[in-house]
Amino acid sequence: MTDQPNAYVLLEDGTRFDGISVGADGHAVGEVVFTTGMSGYQESMTDPSFAGQLITFTYPHIGNYGASEAAMESDRVWARAAIMRAAVNREDAPEAERGWLDWLIDCGIPAISEVDTRALVRHIRSLHASLHALESEVVEFARGIKGHLRIAANAGAIAEALPPDLAAFSQAHPQIRISLEDQTSAEVQAAVAEGRADVGVFTTPLLDNRLQTWSYRTGRLAVLVPAAHELAGRESVSFDDLLDHDLVGLHSGAAAQELMMQEAMTRGRTLKARLQVRGFDAIAQLVEAGMGVAVLPDAPARRFAQVFDVRRLALDEAWAQRDYVLGVARQERLPTVVQRFVDALCPAAKGEASASTPASPATSSTPVSKGASR
Repeated sequence: MTDQPNAYVLLEDGTRFDGISVGADGHAVGEVVFTTGMSGYQESMTDPSFAGQLITFTYPHIGNYGASEAAMESDRVWARAAIMRAAVNREDAPEAERGWLDWLIDCGIPAISEVDTRALVRHIRSLHASLHALESEVVEFARGIKGHLRIAANAGAIAEALPPDLAAFSQAHPQIRISLEDQTSAEVQAAVAEGRADVGVFTTPLLDNRLQTWSYRTGRLAVLVPAAHELAGRESVSFDDLLDHDLVGLHSGAAAQELMMQEAMTRGRTLKARLQVRGFDAIAQLVEAGMGVAVLPDAPARRFAQVFDVRRLALDEAWAQRDYVLGVARQERLPTVVQRFVDALCPAAKGEASASTPASPATSSTPVSKGASR
């Protein structure tokens, strides 16, 4: 596979997004749509509801668990192309019968990777936004869908806290359609304050006083090291113990990354951030390969310690406790859909039309499940 751009997505208004071809030779023409799911990529491609469309996958890594007959939604591929940020071909993944990219090629489906899918989605949303919103509302009303909830959340919330709560809310409110976008905590707050998202879930501190917030979850950060690393035999480590080693972390702007940089500066040290990537699974794989150590939420750290050849260690620092809050734009009365979601995730907020002060770093307000933040 070449590492130079040799493919592109060209929109009707002339905007072009370059990338690398990873699928079958040829081109595809159709409506560009997007999905925010962390999994279900093969299901989406074979779902008849995507017939004739070019699917943009906003989750960074697509193809992590390969392709299999069990993941088929129908007996054929309906989408015309796949657009991805970072496609992988894990034919050795558990349950995989073949690699994801091999499957696309065999099905004759063009695919492109290394595309800035976030920028693409933002651009799509800006094109004829009012018209598209009206059309969407008409179609959804005809299908019996009576609301659309746009959620922005940071990676830690998506990896640990939100999935069971979203599942429970969806089951209780099947008439409400939910879309979820992965952003940094700062980006989440801006998106909610500016009306690009209805609800945000992020880590403190609160950076935007245009939001009203409620405590949602607390958790802790942990450390991953390679199994053969000199720290692997320990139960816990301090941040000072990590500063002599290369660190694999999230991209610049991520809350945990910014926090570690600040902590290093207070010690008069420089953070040896060797690699910065998007996605905790990518971090775990790089740690397993011996590229460095990593700090990430405890729940995924424990899962990765069972899947990869890595060791999970406790991080013995007061700031390792992380606090999630749920935020909405300040307003006298919340929309019904938003209020239902706030009530479901933060029962202590029931009956509150607004919050006069930001959430303090506190324990969860009797949430559905426990979690930790990045």
